[in-house]
Amino acid sequence: MNMLKTLTFITAPTQINDPTVRRRGKLIERLEQQKALFSNPAHHITEQRWVKDENGTKQLMQKQKRIRRWWRTDLSGNTTLVVRYGAKPLEFEKGKTAIAIGDKAGLLDVLDALISATRSGELDQIIPKPQPLRGLPQRDRKTG
Repeated sequence: MNMLKTLTFITAPTQINDPTVRRRGKLIERLEQQKALFSNPAHHITEQRWVKDENGTKQLMQKQKRIRRWWRTDLSGNTTLVVRYGAKPLEFEKGKTAIAIGDKAGLLDVLDALISATRSGELDQIIPKPQPLRGLPQRDRKTG
């Protein structure tokens, strides 16, 4: 019992369930994947999935998932970056979805700048908000 007296007990902090923070985290994760892909063109991520075998039993399988590049280099050597959230490109200004980088060597600096801008909340207005599912009734917040 003497050991417990040396510990400091507090109330457990509540878990943050903010959708904006989750969207930021998702975008930062994808930008980090682009940095890894730039450093190693063979980079991929591994996902775990439950798959039924021929007997009908579920087994946990690992599957490699390819990451698509977000940057393109044209014939003159100029590189552009299109940041995507899901399948849609982010629109930074009206009708402008690409970032002109110039030389491909500057790509990491642009990705780092986008990561820090996302962390500080500068991209919150252009990250799309999730749409409610069609056909399902919306839950009334008063009745639960």
